[in-house]
Amino acid sequence: SWYNNRSGNQLIDYPLPYTSGPFGHYVVNLPALLSNRGFEFELAIAPVRTKKMTWTITGNASLTRNKLLKYPGLESSSFANTYVIGEDISIVKAYSFTGVNVQTGLPEYEDVNRDGRISAPDDYVIIGKTSPSSYGGVGTDIQYYGFQFSVFFQFSNQYAQGLSTIPGTRSNKFRIALQRWQKPGDITPIPRATITATTPYLNLARSDAAFYDASYWRLKNVSLSYKLSEKIAHKMRMSSCRIYCEGQNLLTWHKEGNLYDPETANGGIAPLMTVVFGIQLTF
Repeated sequence: SWYNNRSGNQLIDYPLPYTSGPFGHYVVNLPALLSNRGFEFELAIAPVRTKKMTWTITGNASLTRNKLLKYPGLESSSFANTYVIGEDISIVKAYSFTGVNVQTGLPEYEDVNRDGRISAPDDYVIIGKTSPSSYGGVGTDIQYYGFQFSVFFQFSNQYAQGLSTIPGTRSNKFRIALQRWQKPGDITPIPRATITATTPYLNLARSDAAFYDASYWRLKNVSLSYKLSEKIAHKMRMSSCRIYCEGQNLLTWHKEGNLYDPETANGGIAPLMTVVFGIQLTF
C-alpha cells in the first residue's frame, strides 16, 4: 500500500525564552504544513499446511518520508534553527567534525561562515535525520502436533545521536576511547585525554562526531510451547494444559557506536532482555 498524508495546525509545546518567566513553553497550533508519505509491504505465506504440521512465514516493511512543506514566519519563530522547508522535521543541525589535529590532539570543526571562530548556530550544518527511513520485521511460526515454535526479528534503518567520546573526563567510556590520540602524528578520530572539557571537547556532543548509524536487527520474540492433547488433559480433569518458554530482546546486531541501544539511542531505557517459563492450566 501507498499513503500520502498532509497535516497542519498541529498542537505543540512552543518554547519560550528563559527571560519570559517560570514557564518554558505554552500550547499553540503550529502554523505549518507537513507531508508524510511512504510504502508499506506485507507478506504472509504457508509453505506447509497439513493435519499434522503447519508452517507460516510473515514479513512487513515500511518505507517512510517526512517533509516540512510550509511554515509561514519560520525565520522569526523559535524553530528558525530547528526546521528547514523541504526537509524532514527530525533533521539534526550540528557542527561538522573535521577530525583530530595530529599535532595537538584537539578536535576541530568546519568554519562554515569563515569568520575564524566556531559558534552556533552560524556554523551548524544538517548532519542527518533521526526518523527511520525503513523498518519492519520477519517472523515464522511452526506447529507440529502439540508443539508450537515461533520467532520474530525486528529491523530498522536509521541514524541517532549518541554520546561523544572524551577520554579522561569523569564518566564511563565506550571501548573506542582506547583509540585516543596520544602523541603528535597519531591519526585517530578520538581526541587526547583531558580532565578539563574545554569548548572544543564540549562541541563534540554537538557535532556529527556523535551521530551514528543506528541501524539494527533484533531477535525480538522467541516462543516454544507444548499443549497436551484434549484426551490427556481431560484425564487429568482439565480442559487444557500448555507449557511454554518465551524470550524477548535476546540478541541485537548493529554497527558499533557510542549508543547504549540502537532502538532507543540515549533517549530512554533500552528494552530489557527477558526469559519466561510457565504453565497455563484451564479447568
